[in-house]
Amino acid sequence: MATPISWPTKESTNFVRLSRLLIDGGTHVLKDVFDKIHPQASLHSALHSPTVHATLKNLRSKRVLTTQQWQHLYPSVSSASHVTSSDFDITLLYLLLRNICSLVPPSTGWDKLPMQSDITREADLVRLKFYRNNIFAHILETSIDDKDFETFWSEIGSVLTRLGGSQYKSEVERLKVASIDEEDEASYVRILEEWQDYERYLKTYIKEAEDRVMEKLDIKEDNISKKLDEAEQRITDKMDEVREVFERTVHSDGPQSPEEKASVTHYNITVKDNAQCAVGNHASSVSYARVSSLSSDPDLQNNYELKIGEKSYNLKTTTRWHTELQLKPVAFHMLPSIKTDDIFTSLIIQYGRKPLKHEKGGESRNEQLDWYGKACGIPVQRCQDIFTGTIPGKLNPKTILVIGKPGIGKTLFCQKLIRDWARNRLFDEDSKFETPDFKFAYLLTFRQLSFHEDDTFNLMELLNRSSLLEEYSLVDNVLFEYMLHHKEELLVIMDGYDEYSKRDEIVNQSEEKYPNDPRNRMPVSAMCSKLIKGKIMRESVVLVTSRPAEADELGQVSFDEYVEITGFSSKQVREYIEKYFQADEAVKNIIQEHIMGNENLVSFAHIPVLCFLMCWYMEWQIQSNSHSRTLPVTVTDLCVEVIQVFVQRHHSELKGRHLRLEDRRRASAELLGSTLLQKFQRRRHSNIQQSTEDESVSPFQEKVLDKISKLAAKLLIEKKLSFSIEDMESFGLTREEIENLKASGLLQCGPTLRISPFEVAHNFSFTHLILHEYLAALWFVKERRMPTKDMAIGMVCQFMAGALSLEKNRKLLEKLVDWIKIHPSLRKDQKLLLTAKCLYEFKDKEFAKIIVANQYQRYCDDGNILFLSITDVDCVLVSFLLDIFSSLNEIQAGKNKKTLQALLRKKPSSTLKTLYIGMSTLTLSGFQRICNSLNNEFCSVTEMETFDCGLRDDCAPCLGELLVKSNLAYLSMNENKLTDKTAAILCHSLKDQRCQLTRLYLSYNEISDVGSELLCKTLLDPCCKLTRLVMYKNNVTDECQKSLKSLIEKHKPGFDLRF
Repeated sequence: MATPISWPTKESTNFVRLSRLLIDGGTHVLKDVFDKIHPQASLHSALHSPTVHATLKNLRSKRVLTTQQWQHLYPSVSSASHVTSSDFDITLLYLLLRNICSLVPPSTGWDKLPMQSDITREADLVRLKFYRNNIFAHILETSIDDKDFETFWSEIGSVLTRLGGSQYKSEVERLKVASIDEEDEASYVRILEEWQDYERYLKTYIKEAEDRVMEKLDIKEDNISKKLDEAEQRITDKMDEVREVFERTVHSDGPQSPEEKASVTHYNITVKDNAQCAVGNHASSVSYARVSSLSSDPDLQNNYELKIGEKSYNLKTTTRWHTELQLKPVAFHMLPSIKTDDIFTSLIIQYGRKPLKHEKGGESRNEQLDWYGKACGIPVQRCQDIFTGTIPGKLNPKTILVIGKPGIGKTLFCQKLIRDWARNRLFDEDSKFETPDFKFAYLLTFRQLSFHEDDTFNLMELLNRSSLLEEYSLVDNVLFEYMLHHKEELLVIMDGYDEYSKRDEIVNQSEEKYPNDPRNRMPVSAMCSKLIKGKIMRESVVLVTSRPAEADELGQVSFDEYVEITGFSSKQVREYIEKYFQADEAVKNIIQEHIMGNENLVSFAHIPVLCFLMCWYMEWQIQSNSHSRTLPVTVTDLCVEVIQVFVQRHHSELKGRHLRLEDRRRASAELLGSTLLQKFQRRRHSNIQQSTEDESVSPFQEKVLDKISKLAAKLLIEKKLSFSIEDMESFGLTREEIENLKASGLLQCGPTLRISPFEVAHNFSFTHLILHEYLAALWFVKERRMPTKDMAIGMVCQFMAGALSLEKNRKLLEKLVDWIKIHPSLRKDQKLLLTAKCLYEFKDKEFAKIIVANQYQRYCDDGNILFLSITDVDCVLVSFLLDIFSSLNEIQAGKNKKTLQALLRKKPSSTLKTLYIGMSTLTLSGFQRICNSLNNEFCSVTEMETFDCGLRDDCAPCLGELLVKSNLAYLSMNENKLTDKTAAILCHSLKDQRCQLTRLYLSYNEISDVGSELLCKTLLDPCCKLTRLVMYKNNVTDECQKSLKSLIEKHKPGFDLRF
């Protein structure tokens, strides 16, 4: 999934400055301290002294020193004399100071914070480590507020100055104001994280080593005791047998025959001190001795474990590095890189498959939209849960299939999963289930493996194809053998099965011709097949991701766990938008209100890629209109752009191909077959020269668009949302065209349906209801038909108007508007709002004036217009309609000499007077739009009621300006959330001579005695024109009400004041 632009904040800069002070300043200071103890001139000799060398060798055997650190201390022979502390990083310097510099630990030890009074050199060294821990606690958000920043800076600066000398004081001051670029920021955060991870790694390794030693000792002791007991029992049995033979021979009557003599076996039994037993003529002996160590060669065993531990550490390091940043959405060097941890938002994941959305009798469109952002099965609470048994006592799954429709976030999920493993954050320590201990994890993509169709690999070579590896983290023979004997410590993530070019070879059992040996070379498809099917590395965990339709091909494979990513909930959509625009609060608020205020867009955004594309497109709209921080986009504009790019990003024939923007547009249009999309693109990018071939429309384009749009329309008419392959074929779609549509990402496949004992089938639906409605609208436009009256028509009509705008078809738009007027299932206010939406989508304001003027009474019922249950997004349409009325008033006033009035069929019988808005959810953004239109000098509205709209005090300045600039004489703001702050601003406007307000209603708000007193005192001002003030049900005390009424009766008799 793509990611947004992220700009640095003051808090993030604080974090980077402290990291730089700790790393750069700390490194220089520790180097100075170390050089005073071991000067550069004698460092080589000191390191090779028997005592120091033995100490460091012991640290290496314990894996405290890494291979890279050891090579810095003891490089190759040719460069041995060039060892210098300048090559030591802060981690190595701190380790050397503690172990080979004869420092005496503080009274509290090396691992506890020293007492405040202890300012010795050793105590300050410990403090540096604790400051590192405190700063690292902020690494998830990479930000520190100003207060904590000043505290940390002062304390760290004091420690560095004490350790390094007074000359460091000026350097500390310089670092506090020095500039920081983006590369520095990423570098310091990574070093700080690696420093912390290194120490965590050491603690983990030591604990694991202790556990392994104790476990192996216990096993060895148990085995030795058991074998000694068995030997003792065998000796006893043989002695009894010998004794029995001897007695039978001694006490037998008469002479023995030669045969009997020959049958007598002579036993020689000797029991020695070391428990050796020799029995019979050809006696053999077995020796048992207590084992005091894990290996006959402890150094060899330690070196082996050291190498494995370092390999795991190196793998995690390169994995963190390669998953830290996301690919830029556009190849543009001015765009800053995006951090995975900054943008990743949790997804809804459920166990099992989510069924397709089927029609339900009486189900509203809102309920249909709500379905997309919900789990329909048991939700997965945490990502780690897919690796553990969901029932206590159940074995952890070894094969996991993760499915999700295009754009749902499977790839980013895999990247975050393996990144969490590399940062030791995949599993919580408090998990009630036994969690796997993955020492090695590899992310492979089937898209990349498709490049090796004809190559043969063994498992080691296959794992080394992971794009997250570097030369020092590749799998070598030693590590590979370790994996083969510790399979349970390996996690393999295989992303994008649907993108693999040789899926048929995985499905058709072709891997059976090769041995089940991971050391053996075989085609990539065979090796992948054996991994997925558990024919090799059965104890390892293999996770595969795929789109649903292609995943059904793996029906013969028995996965231990099936989960589906179903996308974002509305809460997660909001969270994603906040992360996307975290560096620009103003733009974030605009776009968040625009998306969250529109249930269609919220539902559309449940697919993470669509959510990103909307944010990206809207951000570009705002930035390209720098004079206005608004969103001049229609739903058709937005959806066509988003769908177009969505197809480009997720069509299997386009993924991974490096095409120019216009080439990608042309290719996606060819694959989708959308002539209207091409027209739309030519109009929006008319400055780009098109070739003659680009202007032509292929038969494929016409056919596919006609067929799929007709299918979409018929399904909506029949109130169906799912369909089968047979349904698609009945509309003339060929198998090739169906496969092409599936590959485009426009269709999603539901769970397999069993229709007979030996037959299964698939049902499909469009990726989202909005896409379904968009395609249906294209068919209604092509056929010059209106939707049926019993279907949900809102979005279909909007898309029809948007499509008609491309053709500039005024006649059909007028027919659509007339059809909305007589729709039986819509309230009058709903018809008005939907008509405004269609006129707005058509983007022909002059024609909108004609439509409104010729049907004035329809839009203005005796001078009144009413809107109920609207949001901030709808306020754009209310404002648009008010501006139309104002333009008509301007024409009637003779101020506009255009010939528009000559086109009017009849003169309006009344003018707009009253605006009602009620039972809605509005914020400052939407309310301000309406106020701006009311402030137009030609706006005829003199009365406005906004009741139960949730308006708060942040709307007060806008409201105050409205009273001064508009023609309002009557204002009702009942049942909102206004307080004394709004009352104070109203008072200021009421005393302005330009204010024409005579009646003000503020009932059912939160105004107290203070605000009431201010308003009543304002009534006494000679410039105030109010004759009535109604304030029922506020927070005004009875005593205050009585006092204010008395005041008004005395100084302004006849005034209508009500509490």
